[in-house]
Amino acid sequence: MLATILAILSGATSYCKLHGFMAIHRTRLNAAFGFGWPAGPAYSAVRIILDGLDGAEVERVFCCHAAGLGASEVGYDEAYMPDRSCFNKSAWSIPTCHS
Repeated sequence: MLATILAILSGATSYCKLHGFMAIHRTRLNAAFGFGWPAGPAYSAVRIILDGLDGAEVERVFCCHAAGLGASEVGYDEAYMPDRSCFNKSAWSIPTCHS
């Protein structure tokens, strides 16, 4: 889940790009988060994870976490905040490699 969100925040807009992000950064992800992946997850696993998410709940959790950090700690500037629409449920219906 964490790797999927990092991939989306890094600009991944398809299952191919999600998988590519995880494949390219697998060693770093393993080291940083202790995943222990011998390879990145399959497309179907990523799709199942995303289909099971409630976009509104993901956004709520991120907003609560960000609010707890405090504006001065994260350099809050409304003009440079990312578009949170990537957490809308419809955004999880991203195209596959063959779309």
